[in-house]
Amino acid sequence: MLHSAIRVTRDKVVASRGVVAAGHQLEAEAGVRMLEQGGNAVDAAVAAAFAAAVVEPNNSGLGGNGFMGIHVAQSGHTGVIDWAPRVPSGVGEDLYELEEGRGNFYEFPRVKNRANRLGYQAAELPGTTVSLCQAHERYGVLDLKTVLQPAIALAAEGIPVSWRLALVTAANLADLRRFPATAKIYLSDGLPLREGNFYAPGDRLVQKDMARTLERIAAEGYQVMYKGDIGDAMAAHMAENGGIWTREELASYGPLIGDPFNERRYSYRGYAYITCGNTVLPEALNILECFDLGALGRDDVTYWHLIIEAMRRAWTDNLHYMGDPRREGVPAEGLVSKAYAQRMAERIDPHRASQDVQPGDPWPFQNQKPRPGSSAIRGAAVGSGVPEHTTNVVAIDRDGNMVTMLTSLATSFGSMVTIPGTGILLGNGMLAYNPIPGTLNSLQPGRQPFKNPTSVLLFKDGAPFATLAAAGGRRITGASLHIMVNLIDLGMGIQDAIDAIRLHGERGPVYVDARMPDKLVAALRSLGHDVVLVEENASMSNFARPVGALIDLHTKKLHAGGDSLRSTGVAGL
Repeated sequence: MLHSAIRVTRDKVVASRGVVAAGHQLEAEAGVRMLEQGGNAVDAAVAAAFAAAVVEPNNSGLGGNGFMGIHVAQSGHTGVIDWAPRVPSGVGEDLYELEEGRGNFYEFPRVKNRANRLGYQAAELPGTTVSLCQAHERYGVLDLKTVLQPAIALAAEGIPVSWRLALVTAANLADLRRFPATAKIYLSDGLPLREGNFYAPGDRLVQKDMARTLERIAAEGYQVMYKGDIGDAMAAHMAENGGIWTREELASYGPLIGDPFNERRYSYRGYAYITCGNTVLPEALNILECFDLGALGRDDVTYWHLIIEAMRRAWTDNLHYMGDPRREGVPAEGLVSKAYAQRMAERIDPHRASQDVQPGDPWPFQNQKPRPGSSAIRGAAVGSGVPEHTTNVVAIDRDGNMVTMLTSLATSFGSMVTIPGTGILLGNGMLAYNPIPGTLNSLQPGRQPFKNPTSVLLFKDGAPFATLAAAGGRRITGASLHIMVNLIDLGMGIQDAIDAIRLHGERGPVYVDARMPDKLVAALRSLGHDVVLVEENASMSNFARPVGALIDLHTKKLHAGGDSLRSTGVAGL
């Protein structure tokens, strides 16, 4: 039966000089190489992220989106660098023609020809390269050439094709074939590159164009991609193919730095944390703080019932109300209010599942009057399957500097648009916007979409404690919630906190890890929860793909862990 499924575990990494956990072992090793050369956690994370653009091209790229939280131990400064999607200046709310039905993971109305998913009208302004370089300029200690060297070598010399890359390439084969510059890199005679096995070697993914681009960036800085001849080539190619951003916008692009909302500190049972702008996690944790989860424990059905109910309310509220928190009509402050969470907690029946959770009213807890408009995000309950589209990096060094990072192309291989001769694959962050005009997440110039994922920096008594990140769309926030509860309420170590059973619920069914014991499954169903058991394995990602690291507050040793099934990488020094 599904609920007898066995899950592989891994040993945590324990080190004294630094740890890095990322979406691939080669990325983690690239980061640790920076620590070996005297670099700090930021050098390590930036090196790992550039390596991710090479070794996880389905998940990350030089032309993608993301955000990074950084804590500098010496000064106590905690900052966020945010290169989430941003609507280009010339885009109108009626950019896309709609079709019947709903599409993508927000269940927005479907767009004709998937124009917000594939091709030049889906391709966002490329934020990853400039943002990683600016993070390095501000906080790194090594020179840029050193930090980029691992990625350059991986691109030039090639990497063995993993089974996972072969699998996700095959899943997207028909779309990849539509874009010749992309197919030339990631396909061989129109077919996926082959993974090696015991009997025969596989293919190597060699990316000479990307290696040359990275070499140019290492020598000349990121401006060569934004204001130099590489930028000229990018803008010309976009203009020739109906792209939605201009040369001027590319030249002036920069990440959002020092935004108070992104850097806001929340609290959970005496621990402080940031989410890099996500509001679902603090609302859910604020609700859970009204209950004693530690006294209940994971063997008590009430523990799981409360997590489901808190998740449901936080997702229902955020999918209804949230958009860019810097815009009018978004009650972000109300949603993360402790007083509002107390009101929502009072609505939870400890003995019965809520069958029809409706959005609450956070406006009385907001320092402004309500304004009309709804995000009109319905939200799918959970996704599953092979396609991946995001990766993650965390790092801690011996001085207590911490980094958490999400870097993404939005969906697998992003827009599928590669700028010829550069190896730069562009993300498709435009699908995060509601194609219906007049909504909180519609296409308005400069607007960022509702930030459904999160990356976490966690502090205990003002000191750095842990850093968490994950890949997997909205499941990222659920994974972060579970791991934080495991660490804080249950006192688990980082690897155990990652490996433990998780569930995810928004509306409709509650998706539960099939390893959950029969008695708990039956008890949840007796409370009225519509439980769907799903198996976690190497090719099915129902509960995100997390990584994390922490500082043992007693020994001061650094611990790191990662998802045991899905090819995460963990390394230490």
